[in-house]
Amino acid sequence: MSLKIIDFYAVWCKPCTNIKPILKELQNEYPSVEIVFLDVEDPKNNDVVSKYNVRNIPFLVFEKDGNIVDKLVGQQPKERIIQLIEQHA
Repeated sequence: MSLKIIDFYAVWCKPCTNIKPILKELQNEYPSVEIVFLDVEDPKNNDVVSKYNVRNIPFLVFEKDGNIVDKLVGQQPKERIIQLIEQHA
């Protein structure tokens, strides 16, 4: 029963670059939470981007036991991400 966060981003996306250090901090604060960073422009990620129907970035998907339990679109404050981690972890 582990929580996984998938961060869909692009290198040119300013909100994406703003949220990345927050997620890296949270990796240290919540070591049981797996955080995966996926560049939407990398062709090897096309299938995953399609699977999650990514339309806007940054796009965070929260999964527990392989099931999507929450999503966040756009730049989010650290407190909101923490709220969802604690709700689903």
